[in-house]
Amino acid sequence: MKKVYIIHPFQGKEENRKKIDQICRAVANMGFLPVSPVHAFGFLRDEVPEERKLALKLCQELIKGCDQAWVFGDWEKSEGCKIEIQAAEETGVPVVDMGLLLAKLEEFKRW
Repeated sequence: MKKVYIIHPFQGKEENRKKIDQICRAVANMGFLPVSPVHAFGFLRDEVPEERKLALKLCQELIKGCDQAWVFGDWEKSEGCKIEIQAAEETGVPVVDMGLLLAKLEEFKRW
C-alpha cells in the first residue's frame, strides 16, 4: 500500500484538525495509507516552542518513508508546511499540490 504524507496547516487549531481528519479519511478510502503528522505527534504541543521544534524535526524524518506528499489548504502561509515540502523535495519524495490539481480539474471541466 502506498503511503501518502499529508501536509496541511495546523497551528494547534481544532478546525484544522477536523479538516485533516476528513482528508485522511478520503485518502484511506482511495486505497492509500495516510501518514498524518498531526495525528502521529498530537502528544506534542504546538504552542510550546521546544515541542513544536521537535515535532517539525520528527516530521522531516517521517516524510522520508512515504511514497508521496500531498499538500492541502493554505500551506503558503505555514512555516511548518514549507519545512515539510522542503524535506520531501530534498529526499526525493514527490510533492503534489492538491489545491492546484483540483483547480486544474475544475478548469478542465469548463472546456
